[in-house]
Amino acid sequence: KRNYFRKGSGYLISNYLLSSRGKGDYYRLGHGTELHCRYPRCVQALEHKVVTQISCGSLHCMLCTEDGEVYCWGDNDEGQLGDGTTNPGKLPKHCTTLQVSVHPLSANDDKWPHLPKQIRSICCRFV
Repeated sequence: KRNYFRKGSGYLISNYLLSSRGKGDYYRLGHGTELHCRYPRCVQALEHKVVTQISCGSLHCMLCTEDGEVYCWGDNDEGQLGDGTTNPGKLPKHCTTLQVSVHPLSANDDKWPHLPKQIRSICCRFV
C-alpha cells in the first residue's frame, strides 16, 4: 500500500488499484463529480489498469500504468493535463500526447523497428 496526499485529497494504491478520498473540487478525485468523499473510493475509470505511480499537482493528478500509459484528470486552467484544452478533466483520461517512439539505433539497420517507449515515471509541479 502506498499513500499520496495533496491539499485535502488523498490517494491510495493497494494491489495496484487506485482509490481516492477528500476534497473533490476541480474533479481532482477522478470520480467524475466535484463531491467530497469521506472514505476511500475506487477510481472506477482505472479499475482495470495496474497503477504503478501517481503524482499530484495542486488540483490535478497524473499516473502511470504498468503498460507505460499516462492518465490525467482534475483542474486544467493552465493546460496542465496536456490535452490541448483548458477544460477540467472530470475522469482520468489517457494522455496520448505523451506517446513517443524510439527511433532505430542506425538509419541503415532495419533490424531495429520503431518500438513504443513506455513511460515509467511522472511528476506534477504546482506553483
